[in-house]
Amino acid sequence: MAQDYPRQKLRIFVLDDANDGSLQKAVLGLAKEHGESQGPRLYYLSREVKPGGNSYFKAGNLRFGIEASLRAGGSELIASLDADMIPSANWLTSLVPHLILDDNLALMGAPQVYYQFLDQDPLGSKTDFDTYWPIYEVLSDRLDASFCNGTGFVTKRAALDDIGGWPLVEYSDDIGCSNRLNSAGWKVGFARDELQFGVGPTSLRVHLKQRMSWCDSSLECHRQFGFYLPGSKLCKKMTRAQRVVRFLQAVRESTPVLTVLVLVLLPSTVLTFEGITSSTAVSEEAAIWLQVTFPLSLLARKFNTHVVFGHLSLQRAFNTYSNDI
Repeated sequence: MAQDYPRQKLRIFVLDDANDGSLQKAVLGLAKEHGESQGPRLYYLSREVKPGGNSYFKAGNLRFGIEASLRAGGSELIASLDADMIPSANWLTSLVPHLILDDNLALMGAPQVYYQFLDQDPLGSKTDFDTYWPIYEVLSDRLDASFCNGTGFVTKRAALDDIGGWPLVEYSDDIGCSNRLNSAGWKVGFARDELQFGVGPTSLRVHLKQRMSWCDSSLECHRQFGFYLPGSKLCKKMTRAQRVVRFLQAVRESTPVLTVLVLVLLPSTVLTFEGITSSTAVSEEAAIWLQVTFPLSLLARKFNTHVVFGHLSLQRAFNTYSNDI
């Protein structure tokens, strides 16, 4: 609400999929207060999902809000924030100018920053973001191949209309939107400034659930786009650089899966072969299999760590490597 932005040019829609009566009351009270003080217009919206129908979760709620804002008068630009995200006062004034200056730029995002972590960040959550945003996204942005960060962004309504609206999918709607925009000839931009702040995982269980969900949904989205390989019908208008960046992103997100898979398969390999006579002896077939797979998996992992984290301190790289699961 406290944005350094013309108040009369700003409308805020609170999209509540839980249909919480107390939240509705609080929003309507705040709307009345701001209306009397000539503040930004505030609306409370909650959709109804038909029994047996597909809600599409966050993607469906966001699309509902975008369509409702159009019925309420429309706008050239649309901004979105997750419920737990706190934007800085200059969030809009930092992102909007990019969209005004570049006609082909469809969407601008900023790093996803957590303001709350467990002491000393034992789960490595901050370490992951310290490498992803300053490295991957900065380099991707130089190639006009950034991803939409679904926790907070500003986009042009015309660009969304060009791809048929916000994607109605059950997974990775932000990545899917980025892919569709690039495939339609639009660019997605990234601002390096820390402009939005949210709540990080507070337990190992939440951390694992979050990362597994991200990895699983992202890989499914990459698969839908044919991993951006030549011949994929959904990537016709993507530039070569965009295809390469997307493919490398898919490989990066596969790495934790492959790491865990190797840890599971290597011991299983020994147990599946006959001829084990002691805890240190294996059959000839098992020994050959281990001699081939283990060095390859180890070298691949070491190479990945060197390329991605080589510029960081050894301790920071070690923390990331240890928590990459």
